[in-house]
Amino acid sequence: MFKIQYLPNIPISEWSQMSLEDFEGEEYGNVIYGQLEINVNGQTYGFYDPDAPTPIADFFEECIDAWLGYLNDVVLLLSNHDYTALHTIDDVFVWFEFQKTRDENLLVSLAYVENTNVGMVEEGENYAILTSILTEPIDCVSKYLWREEIKLQEFVDEVQNKTKEFIAFFEKTNPALLKSQCLKVLRSYIRSS
Repeated sequence: MFKIQYLPNIPISEWSQMSLEDFEGEEYGNVIYGQLEINVNGQTYGFYDPDAPTPIADFFEECIDAWLGYLNDVVLLLSNHDYTALHTIDDVFVWFEFQKTRDENLLVSLAYVENTNVGMVEEGENYAILTSILTEPIDCVSKYLWREEIKLQEFVDEVQNKTKEFIAFFEKTNPALLKSQCLKVLRSYIRSS
């Protein structure tokens, strides 16, 4: 099973009133934050609880549009590569690994990688991410937090369906926001699928 759940942190009433200029402006920054959870056979990454009180939900805030974009990139790359690694947005040492197996399956792993040479460069006491997606296997995984096998098509379908659902939310709630850069990018994945 591969499942994506998300919930934007802005109420529908606010989305419906928002102008494109406001959304792309300084307050919102052309980014859609909220809860996001990726569930692979019961193993999870992220947080999703529609009944969570606001302070808890805000603490687990993710960039929903970026995650959907990256997962769509993985779908596209898996059409030409047997392996793709996706760096998590908020944890410098955690990567998702997606590896094709026999019988059209996909091994999905959550890997802890201490080596800062993997897609990153050290800048003093901080790290700068050079790339978020790799197509060469990471050879220095410190440990796997979990590894689960699913059907490749199940992964592809879920990513595409959740992206379509996300876009449909804005088509219904506030079509003017479809002209925003982040939603244009997500719409381009749907057109190319």
